[in-house]
Amino acid sequence: MTLAETDPAGRGLLEKLVAAVRPEFRVDILFPAADDPVLGWEFCAVPGCDRPAGDYELCKGHGSRWLKLARSARPGQLHRQPRAAAAGPQ
Repeated sequence: MTLAETDPAGRGLLEKLVAAVRPEFRVDILFPAADDPVLGWEFCAVPGCDRPAGDYELCKGHGSRWLKLARSARPGQLHRQPRAAAAGPQ
């Protein structure tokens, strides 16, 4: 017994698949919109960069530059400096 014989509409597997998939997903390569609620992504945190964010909220290019800088920095160079105590009555 074949699949077409068990399907009352007489459709084959490919026809069933095409009928079940929404038209916007019937493409060879899918490029989802950035704001898609399921397949979307966050943009890189660097102003003007429109690439998708990965680790550290940065794209791969900016993230690798940031890590390279972090590895070559002197101890304490990348950390915020403590604020100077406010001058007040003593």
